[in-house]
Amino acid sequence: MTGLASPIEFPEEAWPDSMGDFIQWGKLWADLRRVLPYLLPWLLPVILLGLWQLSSSYGWLPARVLPAPLEVLKALWKLAV
Repeated sequence: MTGLASPIEFPEEAWPDSMGDFIQWGKLWADLRRVLPYLLPWLLPVILLGLWQLSSSYGWLPARVLPAPLEVLKALWKLAV
């Protein structure tokens, strides 16, 4: 081997003029609108669990009232095993 390989050269028109050209916003929005009805039933419980965990972690929700989701999972695992 004699030295480094030559770099790959791309034609100038292969590069987008701006990020708007690179990302096809219309297609992205259409895909999101198509997938969103399937994601919402999963997204809402995940958000609620996240808020529950955060509120328990920061002490906004006392453990005596409602323990954190991770504590509930730990207790479930302890009982199951």
